[in-house]
Amino acid sequence: MPPRPSPPPPAAIRAARRSARLTQTQAGRIVSVTQSTWKRWEAGRHPMPPASFNLFQILTDPNSAISTLMPGGRRP
Repeated sequence: MPPRPSPPPPAAIRAARRSARLTQTQAGRIVSVTQSTWKRWEAGRHPMPPASFNLFQILTDPNSAISTLMPGGRRP
């Protein structure tokens, strides 16, 4: 069985959100969590599930074809 992925560090979570130019509330909505949960992840009080971090990165990547599904996403 492969090792489980490690949760992203809080600084990486914050950097990803800021790079996407989103508030904590907006970032939380993308991965279906509250602003409070997102804030705890960024503060390091609770680990962010690696799958949530990966999903956030995929959905906020402007070069991702799937980002066109997001409100305000890039259009062909």
